[in-house]
Amino acid sequence: MAIKLKRLWDNLDDEDNLVLLNRPRVSIEIDRYIWNIIEQNIVLPKKIMQSKSYDYTLVVSLSKYNPEKDQYFKFSPYNGFLKETILLSTKDFSTSHYSREDFVDGIKRQRWFSPEKFWINSGDKTALISACADNVTEKITPLEYADLLFDAFGAFLLYNFKKVKKTDLDTLKAKIDNNIVCGFPFPAPFSEQKYQGDDSYFRLTRLSNGIETVLIDIPNVEVFYKQHYKEK
Repeated sequence: MAIKLKRLWDNLDDEDNLVLLNRPRVSIEIDRYIWNIIEQNIVLPKKIMQSKSYDYTLVVSLSKYNPEKDQYFKFSPYNGFLKETILLSTKDFSTSHYSREDFVDGIKRQRWFSPEKFWINSGDKTALISACADNVTEKITPLEYADLLFDAFGAFLLYNFKKVKKTDLDTLKAKIDNNIVCGFPFPAPFSEQKYQGDDSYFRLTRLSNGIETVLIDIPNVEVFYKQHYKEK
């Protein structure tokens, strides 16, 4: 049994604009540090994610919050409280999606979490650690990133395991060592970001009347990224 962390970044926004260069420029060591705190203090003591039949893969997928597109979310303590009228009319909160208007202060909220169940992928139990926030850009600081990531992990654990309590996570979050988080390089070099697809090319085409038009053609993601940020 092993628990592996991966990073996923969608290189296109909802209008197919290139946002490859807008991803968080923070070290994957922050992901490993935050998860290690959670694993040592919650996952292992509560004996969850311990099956000997599977390895586990957690895919961190953060994105910039778009209020025009990001409209519906699952119930999670990390998404705030549902309005009383919604609570009285809902029997099963585990699978339902709610509009932002269904949450108390939902219209003003700038960060949302979308916890998912595990699925089996290449023999591993895999889950997406998904969240969107208005500060998920290339300018997000290590401390801001760590704060959001911890809550994304927390939302995932609460959604999947009844043994985990929000109070336990809140207590643990206060123990994050900000000096460690800020000790990792920032902006992190390309080699320390470790997003899926960093070792490949990226291409976007459009087919119309049998004719294929190339809209975006990046033969080498690493070269493209380093040239933009003037990284050697």
